[in-house]
Amino acid sequence: METLTDYVKWMGNLDFDQSPLRAADAMILCVISYFDLSPVFGDGRKSVPVSDCVQMIEEGRARLIITGGDLGNLALFDAAVRTKRFGSLIMSDYTDISQTEPPLQFSAVTFTHRDSFSFIAFRGTDSSLAGWKENFMISFTKTRAQQLAEIYAADRISRGGNWYIAGHSKGGNLALYAACRLSDEELARVLHVYILDGPGLCPEVMDTELIRRVDPVTTCIIPEFDVIGKLFDPGITDTRIVKSFRDGLLQHSLPSWLIDHGELATAEKNTSRSLRLNEVMDSWIENRPPEERAIFIDELFEALDKAGVTDFSRMTLESLADTMLTLRNASETTRATLADLGSRAFHVNELELPQEALPVAEEIQKVIESAGSEETREKRKAWVRRFREEPMFRQSVLLIPTGILLALVSEPLINAAALILIVLLTALQGWLTYRRLKRTGWKLGEEKGNVYLLFIMAALLSCLFIREQAMFFFGSVFFGVLLLISAYQSSETAMKTDGGLTKVFFFTESAVQALFGVSIIIASEPVIASYARVIGILMIIDGLIRIGYYFKNIHDKI
Repeated sequence: METLTDYVKWMGNLDFDQSPLRAADAMILCVISYFDLSPVFGDGRKSVPVSDCVQMIEEGRARLIITGGDLGNLALFDAAVRTKRFGSLIMSDYTDISQTEPPLQFSAVTFTHRDSFSFIAFRGTDSSLAGWKENFMISFTKTRAQQLAEIYAADRISRGGNWYIAGHSKGGNLALYAACRLSDEELARVLHVYILDGPGLCPEVMDTELIRRVDPVTTCIIPEFDVIGKLFDPGITDTRIVKSFRDGLLQHSLPSWLIDHGELATAEKNTSRSLRLNEVMDSWIENRPPEERAIFIDELFEALDKAGVTDFSRMTLESLADTMLTLRNASETTRATLADLGSRAFHVNELELPQEALPVAEEIQKVIESAGSEETREKRKAWVRRFREEPMFRQSVLLIPTGILLALVSEPLINAAALILIVLLTALQGWLTYRRLKRTGWKLGEEKGNVYLLFIMAALLSCLFIREQAMFFFGSVFFGVLLLISAYQSSETAMKTDGGLTKVFFFTESAVQALFGVSIIIASEPVIASYARVIGILMIIDGLIRIGYYFKNIHDKI
């Protein structure tokens, strides 16, 4: 098997009259469309031979507009433009538009071989935030890029001649959309449509029956490990699975696709891992109506924007952390959507696992898939939902390990807990302060509140190291405050409870927690260990009673 670069070297001296256009040629022309071609059109020329790109490459001005690094695109581009087969093609109607609001990323170019045919190549996604947001928007609306692709294709094809339409990734979606929107007369001029690992059309947005019109002249090519091309799977009859020399998600890269004697090196089926991931993505999308997808995508990209992300190729762990912090305060719809995706994706997390871990993950997957009947699985899901809806139940589960900790408490344990807590909090505050100062250009005036807080926490940390009693005092206050908070929550539960015995239980619990909370804060060091042991034992008993109560309560509601 050969790579696309090998194919270029093998076929380079044959023009398209000698050897007609095939799938590998469509891939190479789509790779060329991923480069910024404006330098060769810079003097106002409307059309230029592909071979003019050689000078641009030699001068180091070949700029790749793509997410995910080079992955062989530049070497393939360089090899192709120097050949008779590709270098003699004429490029025209180069369009490249990008804007932030409303989000739009659209690029297309037309290649022409004499009077034989013309080939429209729609570029896939660049690394801009706007480009990626527009990608996600196809799940709930028609995008501006789709509309421009329709206009671009119809305008050129209406001029007459024979045409090919193609695109990779997002470009594949644009090619499919544009072809579906052609009139019958325009579609009759289309020799073939190539969708190269591109998503299909959202059924809630567009009548997917239109795909049947273009199906006879369309080929869909996807790699063995495929995610993008399975989204809104268009169900093209002529769908081919191509082999790749890369692994996992990197198989999405066009230059990694393999050729066998000039044709695609095909595989019989997609990998089991990608199929499971597709199932998760499909079920997640189907479970979320278009209006919820819109809210989720708007808030996700608003969070990315607030984190300073303008280009995904420059995204850092810091900006990712900022994004997740923002999403914690997002709408209930967005948080529920993220939680839903996370729970569905749990059993396919072997996507990036090392090879030796895959058997373990697969065994876990089998256990999940075979765990009881459908009725049992539905009941288990209901229990999980009730668990999420009952914060007091989660608190009850935590009472037992906390009680065990307190029952074993001693002065060294309290000191250690205080020290660990303040060290962690000080480190976190230091990291946040550094990040905010860096973002504001080290303007201390704008972040003086955070700086002062960091100084206070550092002073407290120093005090814990220097003064032996300080650690004990801080630890006792910490445990005391936790008990007072728990007492308040218990009293709230008592007020909301109708049952007489249950109300008495929670009021009693609240009173005991408040009493011991105050006692721990004000107690002297010699007696605090005794208080802690008594509280620990009571908390263990309390936790067991509450868990029993909630189990019965949940069971009655399921």
